[in-house]
Amino acid sequence: MIDAAKISKALFDIYRASPDLRAEFGNRMERGEYVNEKPGNTPWLGVYRTSVTYEPYQLGRHNRTYKAEVKLTVLIQATAMRSGEGCEDKIEALIKKVLDVTLVDPTIGGQVAMLRDIAVAYEYRAVDTSTMLYQQASITFTADVRTG
Repeated sequence: MIDAAKISKALFDIYRASPDLRAEFGNRMERGEYVNEKPGNTPWLGVYRTSVTYEPYQLGRHNRTYKAEVKLTVLIQATAMRSGEGCEDKIEALIKKVLDVTLVDPTIGGQVAMLRDIAVAYEYRAVDTSTMLYQQASITFTADVRTG
């Protein structure tokens, strides 16, 4: 069946190899680690497996072929001093760079048949300081994979 860890690793390796993302995130890119809770550790990017759903590709007792839907989540965090607008602008620029790098190879290094859907959700994170705004974007990638 599907090894979602191989897919998340392939996506993470694409990000680590990107000069644009290395310039933005430096060593603040992680895979499968705890979500960053420190505003001072931003910008930050995390890659996570979300789910794998299997559906028979053909009917029958001896079917060993499945279509799988794999979901990966990429979290991006940014902060800005005293400006919600500034923080939104920063996180949108980071989202664009991550999407640009991801869509260069929609097969994620041959690990999936094709990226099918992309969804972005936003979260405003609370911090115990009134001088810094801390936001997070969650990008969910849905990909189709065939087994058998």
